[in-house]
Amino acid sequence: MKRADFAEELARRRTDAGLSLAALAARAHVHRLDLSVERMARAYTPQPADELLRDVRTSARQIGSLLEGRATLAQRRRLLTAAGWIALFAATLHVDRGQR
Repeated sequence: MKRADFAEELARRRTDAGLSLAALAARAHVHRLDLSVERMARAYTPQPADELLRDVRTSARQIGSLLEGRATLAQRRRLLTAAGWIALFAATLHVDRGQR
């Protein structure tokens, strides 16, 4: 194999590995957000509204950030579903706090 061909192959493998790592990281982050939404749903009644609202806002920012980036169709669907639940939690918490 020529030196130039070897260098091209090495560069391609590094790029493929980088893309694979990025995709894996995005998948893990989406999964973590799914778990976070489930945890907030279970914590709704025992956790004080102010604490839960802080978590909701943090998750909403993370979801917004991920939606601005690259994602597969399945990941985008999961993010939008999580965003819907987060919006519902936020609205409910504001009503519970007497805010309209």
